[in-house]
Amino acid sequence: MWKKKIKMGSTESRTIDGTIDNEKWVKENILHLDPENPQKTFEYVTKNHPFCGCSSLGFFKPDPFQSIEEHAKRADAVTVACFEFLGNDTKVNINSLNSLKTLNDTAVANMAYVALHHSNEEVRKEWTESFNQWKKANE
Repeated sequence: MWKKKIKMGSTESRTIDGTIDNEKWVKENILHLDPENPQKTFEYVTKNHPFCGCSSLGFFKPDPFQSIEEHAKRADAVTVACFEFLGNDTKVNINSLNSLKTLNDTAVANMAYVALHHSNEEVRKEWTESFNQWKKANE
């Protein structure tokens, strides 16, 4: 019986709890990523990242009592690589309280990452406001 071998990536990007530090992973792989092309970046990430771009193997209910900085640490690799493009191109689309309550940890982490790291202050404010709406709806 054949077993698929999983690439585990560089040990420098692993944290003590077994998650991947995607900021480090992106820096290690930057020559293969295109910050202006999320689709191209996604294709590379899904083939080469140990967790297909996620910071961990599981999806969890995000904790509204954690800080925006704590959430941002779990952003996926495509968001970390392309946050400027995604922050400009993607409108935060939270239309109802129901959608606020159903976001998984990666979606919240990606929102937090753009809110903290985007170069445009207005974009950061918009994404921070959406993060705060999510937090308020889930406390």
